[in-house]
Amino acid sequence: MADYILLALFQAFWSEKTMREWFQRQRRSSVVGVDFGPSAVKGVVLEGSRGRPRVVAAGSVALPVGCVDGSGLRQIEPAAAALTELRTQLGKLDRAVMALPDGGVIQRVIEIPSGLRTTEFEVQVRETVARLSPFPVEEMRIDWQRLDGEGKTERVLVVATREERVEAYRAVAELVGVTLLHLEVESFALRRAAFQEEDQGSAAILDLGHQAILFAVWDQRAIKRFERAQAFDTSEVRQILQRIGMAPTSQEDPSFSDWAAKIRRELRTVCLELADEVAHLLRFYRHSTQEGESVNRLLLAGGLAALPGMAELMTERAGLPAEAINPWAGWPVSAAASAVGVFFPRFVLATGLALRGLRG
Repeated sequence: MADYILLALFQAFWSEKTMREWFQRQRRSSVVGVDFGPSAVKGVVLEGSRGRPRVVAAGSVALPVGCVDGSGLRQIEPAAAALTELRTQLGKLDRAVMALPDGGVIQRVIEIPSGLRTTEFEVQVRETVARLSPFPVEEMRIDWQRLDGEGKTERVLVVATREERVEAYRAVAELVGVTLLHLEVESFALRRAAFQEEDQGSAAILDLGHQAILFAVWDQRAIKRFERAQAFDTSEVRQILQRIGMAPTSQEDPSFSDWAAKIRRELRTVCLELADEVAHLLRFYRHSTQEGESVNRLLLAGGLAALPGMAELMTERAGLPAEAINPWAGWPVSAAASAVGVFFPRFVLATGLALRGLRG
């Protein structure tokens, strides 16, 4: 559903010739998905097609405090410096896909009378954004996608964000010298990476980040029914991980079991607190919606999702099967990308973004 949301943010800057050349290059070029998080920028390079991708490289570079917040990029030059370093890690890259945090975007499914002319339709969309936004509609970049329609009305997904937020990502891309193919919404990319095949029922996707938990519920029609962000301080986790050291690159490594045992022991208390927060979010969802009971599993993304025992604690506390998302399952993965080891859930968002840049 959301494959074209926010595409219009950049089409206006490209001539017809540029668009044609872009589609020709896209058949043979690799794409990097760039995830600007509060503590680091992460990148995943894919090549091939959406149906048959290959993971070429993956990596991350730390970001200074305050560079990124819940609404998007705040400091352009430090972000560009980190992306330049990441580009060196991953190899020369010309094409990138990035995303705005959901907290920096207005998203609403609205009903509009069917059969409107284009100008009338656009007026309805702009009036909706004007009602929802505290900022003048002239300062907003707006996109939409028709979902379905029955009888006299049709449902439309409207997405809008401030112009200055879009320009921040464009500026970073220009400073680094990469072409920004798309700028979309983070939760759409998370869903793309998590649901690469048809699924039955609905799932809650949990992005367990370093500053917050993002809880989003999607249904089979790729419509987001619910979303909520919950602040959660993980500074203790980072300190313990620094003291224990990074995980071995493979679970077959003889030292992995010792490392995992230390993690389970030292992080049990904070992981229990995190699992209890997720259980609270699930209860809130069930009480807030009529269809809350239909969620049948929890899919975990983010660096914390890969911690030993995390999925088991989520299952125990929330009462639903939980599993860490492996966005690369069944794909060819290069030796360079394999170096991220057991922390592949950290790259779910970047993988979903890179998939957006590949052709079907």
